[in-house]
This record gives sequence, structure tokens and C-alpha cells, in this order.
Amino acid sequence: MGVRHLIKTVKELFLVHVSDTELIGDIESILSDILTIHYFLRQKNKVLVEELSKYKEKIATTVFENLTTKQKAILREIADMNGKSLTLTAMIGILSKKLDVAPSTIRWNLVALRNSGLINAGNKDNKGIPVRLTEIGKLTALALMEEQTISLAETEIALEIDA
Repeated sequence: MGVRHLIKTVKELFLVHVSDTELIGDIESILSDILTIHYFLRQKNKVLVEELSKYKEKIATTVFENLTTKQKAILREIADMNGKSLTLTAMIGILSKKLDVAPSTIRWNLVALRNSGLINAGNKDNKGIPVRLTEIGKLTALALMEEQTISLAETEIALEIDA
């Protein structure tokens, strides 16, 4: 039940059960104030959500700038397979073959990504948890995808100019 509906219901109940017009006027004034407060809280909430989104993007940009080339490649691959339910060990095998990198290097980088809060994954105490991007991980992966798209576009333009 929404706030407007609730206020309307309360108002109707008072109109039916209260005959004092001054009291009804006071109640209508209070209900109007509640509606106004509700409106301002919703507006404030929208602003807070927008601010939070900006901070998340800033964090993702900062994280993105501090990732190694291998970590960026791994994060991109995880983003591409995010729907798959793979454990850390299974992910290591797949990424090692796909990126042609030693499994120990993949493991080290996945642990670094987990410790940085970019992925959720199992550990020695909590095995079997599938690898998933966190919110910041998703934003960072999105930045990586955008960087890759821009890089491809720049390469295509350079090839056209050279032709």
C-alpha cells in the first residue's frame, strides 16, 4: 500500500467517524504534511542513489587504473562467463588455458581480485563458492569492456587512415 493510498484511507476514515470540522481540518493538515515529507524523502533518496552511483564509478575507475594487465584480462573473462557457476579451482583451469598463463599466476591474480573485493569466490575455509563479480567488480569489468571497445575503434580508425 502506497503512502498516498494510506493517507486517502485515513482521511476517509476520519471523515466518516469524526464530526468535528476543526479536528478534520487539523487531520487534513497533518496528512498533507506527511505527504510533503514523503515527497522530500523520495527526492532525497534519488539524490543519494545518484551520489552513490557516482562514488561507485569513481571507485571502479580507481580500481581499474591499479589493475595489472593480467588482472584486467582475467576480470574481462570472468565478466564474459559470469552466468557460469564455476569454483575458483575450475576457473583457474579454464583461464589458464584460455589466456595461456600458468595456473599459479591465474590463482595468484584471482586471489588478488578476491582480496580487492572485485570478485567473490571460495577460500580454504569456505570452499565450493562459485566465482562471481561483486558490484564494484561489475563496474570495473564494464570499464574494461568500454576501454576494449574504444581501443578497437581507435585501431580501426588507424587502419583506415593507413589504407
